[in-house]
Amino acid sequence: MNENICEQCGQRNEPGVQFCVNCQAFLPWYDQEDEGSATPSAGTVGAEPAPVTAPTTPATSATSATSAGDGPASSAVPAVPAPVTSDPGADTSEARSSLQITVEPTAVTVTPGGDPESVEVRVHNLSPIVDAYVVEIVEPPGWLTASTAEVRLLPTTNDLARVTLSIAGGALVPAGAVDLVLRVRSQAHPEIWVSEPLQVTVPAIEAPIGLRLDPSMVRAKDSEPGRLQATVDNKGSNKSRRVTLSGRDPEGVVRFTFSPSVLDLEPGQSANAQVQVQAPKPEAGQQATRQLTIVASDGSSEVEATATFVQVAAADTPLALRLEPSLLRVRDSDRGTLEAVLDNRRGTRTRRVFLSGRDPEGVVTFTVSPPSVDVFAGEAVTARVRLAAAPPEAGKEVTRTVTVVATSDGSADIEATATFVQATSAVAPLMVQLDPIVVRVRDSVSGTFDLIIDNRGGRRGRRVALAGRDPERLVRFTFTPPSLDVLPDTIGRARVVVQAPPPDAGQESTRQLTISATDGGVPVELTGTFVQTTSVSAPVVVKLEPSLVRVRDSPVGQFQVIADNRQGIRGRRVTLAGSDPERAVGFSFWPPVLEIGPGEIGRATARIEAHPPEPGAESTRQFVVTASDGERDIDTSGTFVQTTTPPPPDQPLVLRLDPSLVRVRNRGAGALTAVADNRGGGRPRRVYFAGHDPERVIRFGFSPEFLDLAPGQVGSVQARISAPRPDGGAESTRPFTVVASDGERDTEASGSFVQEQSDRRPLWRILLTLLGGLMMIGGVFTAWNVGANIQIGEFGAPLGDEISGLEWNLPAIDVASDTFIDRQLFLNVPDSLDPLLSAGSLIILLAVIAMLGLTGPKGRLTRLAALVAAVFMAAFLIGVSLAPNTGHIGPGVILVFAGCAVAFVGGLLAKPRGS
Repeated sequence: MNENICEQCGQRNEPGVQFCVNCQAFLPWYDQEDEGSATPSAGTVGAEPAPVTAPTTPATSATSATSAGDGPASSAVPAVPAPVTSDPGADTSEARSSLQITVEPTAVTVTPGGDPESVEVRVHNLSPIVDAYVVEIVEPPGWLTASTAEVRLLPTTNDLARVTLSIAGGALVPAGAVDLVLRVRSQAHPEIWVSEPLQVTVPAIEAPIGLRLDPSMVRAKDSEPGRLQATVDNKGSNKSRRVTLSGRDPEGVVRFTFSPSVLDLEPGQSANAQVQVQAPKPEAGQQATRQLTIVASDGSSEVEATATFVQVAAADTPLALRLEPSLLRVRDSDRGTLEAVLDNRRGTRTRRVFLSGRDPEGVVTFTVSPPSVDVFAGEAVTARVRLAAAPPEAGKEVTRTVTVVATSDGSADIEATATFVQATSAVAPLMVQLDPIVVRVRDSVSGTFDLIIDNRGGRRGRRVALAGRDPERLVRFTFTPPSLDVLPDTIGRARVVVQAPPPDAGQESTRQLTISATDGGVPVELTGTFVQTTSVSAPVVVKLEPSLVRVRDSPVGQFQVIADNRQGIRGRRVTLAGSDPERAVGFSFWPPVLEIGPGEIGRATARIEAHPPEPGAESTRQFVVTASDGERDIDTSGTFVQTTTPPPPDQPLVLRLDPSLVRVRNRGAGALTAVADNRGGGRPRRVYFAGHDPERVIRFGFSPEFLDLAPGQVGSVQARISAPRPDGGAESTRPFTVVASDGERDTEASGSFVQEQSDRRPLWRILLTLLGGLMMIGGVFTAWNVGANIQIGEFGAPLGDEISGLEWNLPAIDVASDTFIDRQLFLNVPDSLDPLLSAGSLIILLAVIAMLGLTGPKGRLTRLAALVAAVFMAAFLIGVSLAPNTGHIGPGVILVFAGCAVAFVGGLLAKPRGS
C-alpha cells in the first residue's frame, strides 16, 4: 500500500487523505490507479446494500483512513458503484472517497424490556468541507426502538457516533435474528451516504408454560367417565413450543385420555385439550374422591395442575325374598311345595343367588329347583322349594317352621320363613280277604291265591307289605306285587303263588299256609290250605327228527330230539346224552336238560361231529341218544352218514414274468415281477422262486422268497436281477430263466436282460482337450524363468527377475543367444511386433490349434499340436538354460508341459476303442 507523506512535517498519512493529520497541511493528490492500486472505500456509497444473512461472528467494517489517535486502523471495503448525486457533472471519484464509516459491533443482541444496546459508528469526513452526518437505522421494525445520532466533522477528521437499540417492555417479539441496514448520510450533500448491514438478534425468553384446568372438580356417577378442559398458554415466551400432556393419580387407577395429547403453541398463543378420566366404580352407596395431576411438558420444563375427581355410586337396594304360600298345609302326605320369589326389581346389578333351607328340628328335607339362579336387575325370579317330612300319627297334626335362605356374594344372607302343617286322618281297620281259602292242584307244584285289601273305609292311602309262612317251611311264596299302595276308598289286589314239592305218584299232601298283611301297624293274618295230588304218570316218549342225518363235505350234522310228555301227569326233567359204538362222534345238546310239563312236548337241538372220510368216500355211523328223567333211561337210535366230494383235477402252476424283457441303460440292475397263477390248481401250494442264466453272471433276488397260494389264487413277487455292465457304447443281451417250485414240480418262465452302456470317451476328449489348451495358455502368462538377470538394452524393454512366456520375445532371445552368436540379431522386425513374436505366443498358437483339433474325428491335429508344443518347449528350455543369467525354471513351464500332456490324452480319446 502506498502512503501519502506530508512535505511539511514528514507525517505518514494513509492514501486518499487531502490534509495532513498532524499539521493540517494540504497533501498533493496522487492518482491511485496510476500506481497500480485501487482506492478503498468503507461501506456502500449512494446505494442500499444487498440483503445479507446474519454472520456467525461479529465483523467490523473498515474505512480507508483514520486519525492517528482515533482507534485501530480498518481494512478497506471493496469499491461500489458511484453515488447518485443531484449534479450530473459531479466528480464520482471525489464522492466515492469523501465518506467512510466503521461499525462495531455489526451483530447486536437486544433483550425485550432490557437495557438498550449501543452500536458505535466511526465516521470519516474525507471531503474538503465541513459537513454534518446523520447516523440512522433504515426502516426499523415496529417493535424496535432505534435512536438517531448526528456528528459534525471538519475536513479529513473523524468522530464516533452511537446509536442505541432497545425493545419496549411488554412487547412480545419472536426470538430470532433480523437483518437491518445502518446508514450514514451527509446533510450537506444528501445524495452521498454509506450503509452497512446490522444484525439484531432477539434472544429466547424462558418463561414457564401456563396450565389451567376447568373445572377443577369433576363429578361422575357410578363408572361414568369425567370430563374437563386443560388450557395451555405460551404467553410469557417468545419461542414456539410443543407441549405433551399426561396425567397421574396417587393410586394409579385413573385412566386419562387427552384429545389432543400434543399441542403446538406459537409465541403468545394458548390452546385447549379435552381430558377424559375414568376410574373403577366405588362400592354401592359410597363416594370416591381422587386427586388428579395433569402435567404439561415441552421437553425442557414441565408444569402441573391439580383437579379433584369425585365418583358417587348409587345405593344398591337389597334383594327381597318371600315364600308363597307362607302357610303350607298337607293331609295324609309327607311332602309339600313352596315357591321362593326373589325380587331384584329395585336392584342395580345382577345377583347370583344360592337357595337352601333349614328347620329347628332338622327333620324337614329341602329340595330346591334350581339350587342357584341369576336374578337380573329389574326382574323377579321364582324357584320351587319342595319340603318333605315324616307325617304324624293317624288322627294327629304337626306344625313346623321352615326357613329358606338366599345367599349372594357381596351381600348378607336373606331369610324368609313359612309354616309347614302336616295332618294325618284317623286310621280305619285294614280289611284283608283271601280268595279262595283252599287251593287244590293235581300233578302240579304250584297254586294261586288272590289277596283282596279293602281300604274303602280309610281316609288315607296305605302301603301294605305282604308275607307268608308254613309250619313245614317247604312252601315258597311269590307275591305280585310284593307290596302295594291302596288309595282311600279303593280296593287293592295281589296274587299269591305258592310252590311245594309234589307228593309221590298216587298220593296227596295238604299244607296249611299263613299270609300276613301290614301297613306299619298290627299285621292282619289269614290262613289257607294248599292241597296237592299226584296221579300215576306215563313214561316220556323220545324220538329223533330226522333219525338219518346225511351231510356232504362237512364234519357236522344236526337234528332235533323230541321228548313227548303229553301222556304224563307231572312235569319231567329230562337230561340228554349221546354215544356211538366207535366213539368217533361228538355230541352237544341245547338245552342239555329239558323241563317238560305234563301234557307238553320238549325239543332240544342236537349237534353231532365226526371226522369226514377221504375225498370221494362215504362213511355211515350208528349212534344212540339217551333221555333220562330220573326214573328211567330211554334210548333212541339214529344214523350219521358223511359223504365227501371227489377232489378236482390238479392243474400245474402257471408262471409268467412282467416284463419278460428288462432293458436298462447305464445301470447294472433291473427289476421285474414274477406272477404265480394257481387258479387251475386243486390244492394249496407253497411256491419257492429261483433263477439262472446260461452265462451264470446274473444275480437274482426275490421278495418275498416264497408264496402260499390257495386253489384259485394268484400271487406275485418282486424280482431284482443284476449283471456286470458292458463296455462303453456297447449293448449286451443276456437270457435268463425264473423257476417256481411247489415241492412236486418246477415251472419255468424265460426272459431277457438287455443292458446298454453309453460311451463317455467323446465327452472326456472335449473336456481334456479344452483343459489342456487352457493350461498351456495359462502357463504362458506365468513365469518360465525365476531369478533371471538379463538386460535387454537397446533391443527392448528391461526384464525383471521373473520372465513369462510372452516376455521371451525376439529382443530377449537375441540377448540370451549372445553366448553362442555374439551380436547377431536373428530377425529385425518393428518394435510393435516384438510382443507378438515370442515363445509364449507360439505356445498360445499351438494351444489354439490343439483345441481346434476337436473339429476332426480322430484327434490327430490335437495330438500333433500338443506334441510340437512339448518338443518346442523342451528345446527352448535347453537353449535358455545354457545362457547365463537366466535363473531356474518357473511354474509356468510345468503348467505348459502338463497342459500338453492333458491335451495329448484328450486327442488319444478320439480313437475308437481297441485301436
